[in-house]
Amino acid sequence: MIDIGATRIKLQIWDTAGQEKYRSIVQTYYKGASGIILAYAVDDRTSFMNVEKWVKQIQNDAIENVVVVLVGNKCDLPNREVEVTEGQRLADKYGMKFFETSATSGVNVKETFFRLGKEIDTQFGDQLRRVRLPRKEPIVNLTSCIC
Repeated sequence: MIDIGATRIKLQIWDTAGQEKYRSIVQTYYKGASGIILAYAVDDRTSFMNVEKWVKQIQNDAIENVVVVLVGNKCDLPNREVEVTEGQRLADKYGMKFFETSATSGVNVKETFFRLGKEIDTQFGDQLRRVRLPRKEPIVNLTSCIC
């Protein structure tokens, strides 16, 4: 859960690690996603080259105007194969936000998820706020309800 102003957004995260064996089920995840983090490793040029293939799949299978954030992960490693400018250029080409992160040191990880949530709220906030999930138990004391 992240708070964007007065809005609390629940992020449900599916990590397929870009593996081809998950390619067919990823289509199902795309259809229901409001936001997608598309990640590559900055120390692996092949993972960066595969980004365009994943972008095409997102364009084909995701909802219209889905929020996509491009992430170059492992920015803390010294053996970089993909420069920051290359990642930014690719993000700009497809209209995506761009971050370089390090899962190991935590650099830009929170910022990436916060930005994704903020962009989802901007793009779909009114629609998402209209959704009311059924409650399993009736609320007895409405004054103490945290909704």
